[in-house]
Amino acid sequence: QYKSGIVSYCSTTQLDHAVLAVGYSPSFFKIKNSWGTQWGEDGYMRLKRGAGTRSTGTCGIIGPLSVYPQL
Repeated sequence: QYKSGIVSYCSTTQLDHAVLAVGYSPSFFKIKNSWGTQWGEDGYMRLKRGAGTRSTGTCGIIGPLSVYPQL
């Protein structure tokens, strides 16, 4: 169960839950979860940038089912 810190590894890249990337730094993405403020860091988590594979990213965050913003 995630509590805090920067997540750099997941046991799977199988997508099973939608989250929203709300920010980033050179080392991590800030992710908002839909499970409320009791989860993680007040409802958010930090996910390491540059981990995982080039095609899926950390925890499968970048993949064929990802939805990207249209600017």
